[in-house]
Amino acid sequence: MQSHTKFIPTNKKNVTKFYLFTSHLSFLLFDHFLNHITAKGCGVLDINNKTYTLDTNSVVLIDCDIPHSYRTKNDTWELYYLRFAGRAAETYYTMISAPEFRVLHFKSTDNIRTCIEHNINISFIAGIRSSFIQNKIITDLLTDILLNCNASEKRIDESTKDTLKAVDNYITKNYQNAISLDDIAEHVHLNVNYLSRLYKTNTGTTIHETLLTFRINKAKDLLINTDMKIADIAEQVGFQSANTFIRCFKKQVQMNPLAYRQCM
Repeated sequence: MQSHTKFIPTNKKNVTKFYLFTSHLSFLLFDHFLNHITAKGCGVLDINNKTYTLDTNSVVLIDCDIPHSYRTKNDTWELYYLRFAGRAAETYYTMISAPEFRVLHFKSTDNIRTCIEHNINISFIAGIRSSFIQNKIITDLLTDILLNCNASEKRIDESTKDTLKAVDNYITKNYQNAISLDDIAEHVHLNVNYLSRLYKTNTGTTIHETLLTFRINKAKDLLINTDMKIADIAEQVGFQSANTFIRCFKKQVQMNPLAYRQCM
C-alpha cells in the first residue's frame, strides 16, 4: 500500500502557519482512503449528508471518492491522518467502515498514533526497503483498528437498525414541518433520552444534526435550481424564520445562502 502521512497540531497560535482546519474553513479531499485519528480537541466531519463529531480518540476510515469536508468545532483540533491506497485498502475499508459509515471510539489511540509517527520517520529513508516497511506498518495499523473495532463496537441488531431507519424516514417525510425530538420519539415508541443516546451511539451524530443537515441540503438544491426567495426557501425546508435559516446555513456551509447561490 502507498501512503502519505502528516501530523498537524492545530490551535490558535499555529492555525495561520498550517492554514488547515480553522474554525471558518472546510475543504474537500479526494485521495483513495483516509484514516483519521483525533488526538485532542474536537472536529466536525460532513459526509453522506450527515454531520459527525470527531472527539478525542475517535477514529474514522473514509473513502475519499465520497465527497466530504471537515473543520474544527472549537479552537483546538489535533489530529493524525494517513492517506493510503493499494489492493488491500478496499478490503480493510469494507471490513471497517462499510456498508454504513461509522465513527469508532477507542479508550486509547496510542498504538495507532505510534504507527503513523513511525511511518512518517520511515518516509524520509530512501530505497525499496523503506517501502516494504511502510506497507507493513500500514497493514499493522489497519489490522489493529479492525480487531479493536470488532471487539469494542457491538453490531447493530435488527431492532436497532429498524429504529434508526424509522427515524431517518420520518425526517425525510416531515422535514418541512416543525418537528421535535418528542415527535420522533413518539413515532418510534421510545423514550426521548433513550432514543437520543441510541441514535448518537450507533451513527456518531445526533438526530438534530441529521435533521439540520437534511434541511440544509434540500435548501442547497432550491438555491441552485429555483429563483425562490431566501425567506420562502427557509419556510419550504422547515425553518421557523429566515434569520434562523441563514445562521444555520452559514455555520454549516461557511457562507450565507445568497453567496452560495451566486457562486454555484
